[in-house]
Amino acid sequence: MKNILICLGLAVLLMVTLPAQAHRFSTSWLQLSSGEDHPAEFDWSWLVVEHDLAIVAPFLVDSLGQLLASEQLLAQQASFGQLLTSLLAFNADCSLEVLPVVHLVREVYAGQQSVRIYGHGGCPLASLQQVSMPSLFLKINDHKVIVELTDTAQQGVLSQDQAQWQLAN
Repeated sequence: MKNILICLGLAVLLMVTLPAQAHRFSTSWLQLSSGEDHPAEFDWSWLVVEHDLAIVAPFLVDSLGQLLASEQLLAQQASFGQLLTSLLAFNADCSLEVLPVVHLVREVYAGQQSVRIYGHGGCPLASLQQVSMPSLFLKINDHKVIVELTDTAQQGVLSQDQAQWQLAN
C-alpha cells in the first residue's frame, strides 16, 4: 500500500512539473531609438529567443536550434534580409534596413539563449506612425512582441490579435 501511494504521489508530481518545464516563453522585444549619428533615420533592435528564431528562420539555426556560426550565416544573407522585411514593417514612407546577418549578437535573456538583430528605419523616429508584424504571428501565433521607443519610454504590445501598433504622436 505504501509503495502504491508513493508511486501515485510521484505520478502527480510529474504531471504537475513536466508541463511547466516544457513551456518556454514566446516573447520578443523590439526597441526603437533615434539615431544620434544619423538623424534622418532611427535604430532598431529585435531580441528574439533562439527557439522562436528557429521557427521563423530555420535556415539561421542548426539542428539543435542554435544560431549558425558566422561563416555559415553569411551564406544566408539574402534569405535573412527578405525574411526580416516580410516580418517587420513601419509606416509606408519609412523603409526597413536590416544590418548584415553577421551583426547578430547572441545573449542570454531570462535564462533563454537569445539573438539580437539590428537595423535602421528609413525615417526620423519622430515621423514613425506605426509598427506592424502580421506575418510573424502566422508562424508563431501565441507570440508577443513588446515594442519600446527608448527615447520616450512609450510601449506597445504586438500579438496575433493586434499585429499593428499605432504610435501616439
